[in-house]
Amino acid sequence: MFSSGDPGGDLFTSPGDPAFYVHHGMMDRMWTYWQLLDPTSRYTEEQMNGGNYGHITWTNQPESRKASFSDKLDMGYAAESTTIGEVMDTTSGPFCYFYV
Repeated sequence: MFSSGDPGGDLFTSPGDPAFYVHHGMMDRMWTYWQLLDPTSRYTEEQMNGGNYGHITWTNQPESRKASFSDKLDMGYAAESTTIGEVMDTTSGPFCYFYV
């Protein structure tokens, strides 16, 4: 599909835009801070899959089951597949970083 100069309109060219990394880095940072506000409950499946965005389809369209920590994340050519549970915490699993 031709993206008409919009890097966000094409999955394969969007990482070529420097703003891509700033944007996604900030999303990851905010997720981490949100988790740290209540670490006893925000690393749980119940908290992760609440509302319409907790399903395996975007905004539950079409209707689908709730996501679980054992669901696979297919990283395609970028990395090996992993599970949601393995990437919930930036200081454990395949990651080793924190935000200051």
